[in-house]
Amino acid sequence: TTYVDRGREYRVILRAREAAWIQVSSPSGDYAFTRTLQPGEAVLVPNRPDLELWTGNADGLEIIVDGALIAALAPGGAVRRHVSLDPEHLRAAADEER
Repeated sequence: TTYVDRGREYRVILRAREAAWIQVSSPSGDYAFTRTLQPGEAVLVPNRPDLELWTGNADGLEIIVDGALIAALAPGGAVRRHVSLDPEHLRAAADEER
């Protein structure tokens, strides 16, 4: 299941459960999005396998892939860097944790 907005499809959604600073960017620097999400806010992540997430509150984020909530990135307010937002990578990592 993908989410469609304005004719574009999105497979990954980042949604804040708590206030969480995020940065979504590409290693080449041609895409960057930085913001502090407030509880309930969500970001639709472009369908690009090269995008990475940095966050200052990994447990404060929900990651939804193809309509399914995956496991938390880390407990507590942990900082996480270089988290691949490739949908296949996220699904595989979630399956390994189960």
